[in-house]
Amino acid sequence: MATFGIRWIGPTCCLGLLLLQGSVSHGAGSVGLGGAEADCRVQDPNSQQVVRVLDRYARLLRQGKAPDPLDQSTLEALAQLLEDPHFVPKLLPPLLDVLGASGGKAPGGPFKVGAKGTSARALRTLVRRMLGAGEAVTPLITGLSFGVVLNKKEELARRKTALNVLQSRHLSAGRQCLLTVGRSLQDPLRPVALMYSAGWNDPALDRMLVGLLGEPEVEGLVHPSVPLLQRTQADRRPLGKGARKDLQPLLSALMAGPDWRDTVRAIQMSRGFAPEDRIPILIDGMLVWDQLKRAKTGSRRVTNDFARALSDISGRSIGTNPRNWIQWWVSVRQGKIPMHKTEREKEAPRTRASFFGLDIDGDRVTFVLDNSGSMDGVLSSGMTRHELALEQLFSALEGLGEGAVFNVILFSSGPPIYSGDMLKPTPKNIARLRQSLGARQPGGGTNLRPAIEEALAHGPAGKIDPKACMPDTVVVLCDGATGSGPGWVRDYLDRLLPVLQVRFYCVLLGGQGDGTLRLLAEISGGRIVSPKAL
Repeated sequence: MATFGIRWIGPTCCLGLLLLQGSVSHGAGSVGLGGAEADCRVQDPNSQQVVRVLDRYARLLRQGKAPDPLDQSTLEALAQLLEDPHFVPKLLPPLLDVLGASGGKAPGGPFKVGAKGTSARALRTLVRRMLGAGEAVTPLITGLSFGVVLNKKEELARRKTALNVLQSRHLSAGRQCLLTVGRSLQDPLRPVALMYSAGWNDPALDRMLVGLLGEPEVEGLVHPSVPLLQRTQADRRPLGKGARKDLQPLLSALMAGPDWRDTVRAIQMSRGFAPEDRIPILIDGMLVWDQLKRAKTGSRRVTNDFARALSDISGRSIGTNPRNWIQWWVSVRQGKIPMHKTEREKEAPRTRASFFGLDIDGDRVTFVLDNSGSMDGVLSSGMTRHELALEQLFSALEGLGEGAVFNVILFSSGPPIYSGDMLKPTPKNIARLRQSLGARQPGGGTNLRPAIEEALAHGPAGKIDPKACMPDTVVVLCDGATGSGPGWVRDYLDRLLPVLQVRFYCVLLGGQGDGTLRLLAEISGGRIVSPKAL
């Protein structure tokens, strides 16, 4: 097996060697790009030799191969060369190619860097440690920022990788790159910069994210609110002062209706305020939607989301009447009671509609029910799982109440069976549904994903259309592992939820499950139950 090594003949740079201590040591048997394909033995510290090795390493990674580790002398030489402004421009392209060779989609964002292999991880560690030394590695910082990230002629993949490296250390140069790229409307790197900005808790970046709400759409993002939603969800510290000043009138306008999805997003974005500033915003919005409810144009889903947000702050369950919350807030301001109750009160039911103990608080509900062969299994009560599911369904429909609508989807092995347009839960409609579902006996497998796509009017690569998506709440019942497994759920919901704002309530009936229902409920802010004694 061939060994790649560099014998450094010049003055040793202490910083580079110091940064390498504790990173990677392959020992006496270490190798570089082994095998006949990569026989590169060198004796002189020539930057071109390092470039050639990194180029080959990146190529092998892109081909899905696992190159042998680079030896310590190579890493030491690279560390020293990266401190010299003359060599940095030559070394960065192949280095970034290695670091970005396995880039992909990150949770909540369009891109992340994830280099494979021992040496790729060692290179990432080396670069991050060097950046941690600050001004001592100005050539590297300058090369990454001005030479790559802000250079629109550079390959987009390298720009993404360089931006990831800079912002991950929260360097001032990384912040400036995020601001510059984030404000450049035509830069293809913009959506990446905006998503990274959500993780900074920086006043200027916060204000930039709030400014996105004034854009009808942002290229590369499913909705302009996505970065701000992620910022307020991942970091509960308040937004910067300027961002809060800009955001407050926008929230008031969004909460004034009539689009329930805008209001739900506004409730979520209000997490960017401290509790004492957020509470009046929520109560004002709740009053608006209470008036809409009295005019028969309100939304139970919205009203319940206001109540849930206030309950999360206060630890109290006061219901959906805004006047009760006003009275509570007055008492808090007068010092009669604390803002947050230490022992959280048990939440009172917000609706008469219940499905296996799950309160259904939406107005437009789609029930997605397992109709696979295992649903024919007999429970200790003597009922089959299928019969119990239908009993719970009809009970829930009778409790939905005035103004609510529903439909039902059955899934097994083949295409989902869909009841069609939303119906009012009248006795006549429920009776017809009872007759129709009673004639469909369980059979086949558990192909859940197409049923979810049907419920949301969205296939794997389809356009996200809020007007086509009828429900605000999806209730899913399944009795075990699903045909597709859970791997698709997070990426799918990350794309759809910011636009559709649908919430999932899930029932795992009997079996162990595979995590699919848990993810649907957890990511969407819903709940999952698994009835045990059946």
